Formats: sequence, structure tokens, C-alpha cells
Amino acid sequence: MATENSSTNPGNTTNINDVGYNLGRGTTGSGVAGNFLIGKIAEVLLFDRELTAAEQDRVGFYLQEKYG
Repeated sequence: MATENSSTNPGNTTNINDVGYNLGRGTTGSGVAGNFLIGKIAEVLLFDRELTAAEQDRVGFYLQEKYG
């Protein structure tokens, strides 16, 4: 279950406290756990359309500056 934090920052993003989702392949047919992400996701970017190559480059530069 994810719960939304009450504060939204000026970048038009919302902080989410994720307490119950798995990211990865899921389980095998025998119920054995699959290859789930073990770690944290710092940021998720969603767009309402496909980005042009130039826009993808700008997003890459943004992420490099922020997290690189």
C-alpha cells in the first residue's frame, strides 16, 4: 500500500512512502520469489507522450546533474 505524503514540493512532484510494492519479475510458477529490485528508487519521471531525442537528452542531463 502506498500512502501519499501531505507535502508537495514546488517541482510539481509528490513524495510517496512506498510500503508494499515489488518491482521485478514476480514469482515463478512454483511460487519461488523472482528477481525483485533490492534497493530504492530515487525518482520516477512520467510523461504523457513519447519524448523526442533532444528531450531525452535533456532528461539524461538533468538526472546526471542531480544524481551523477
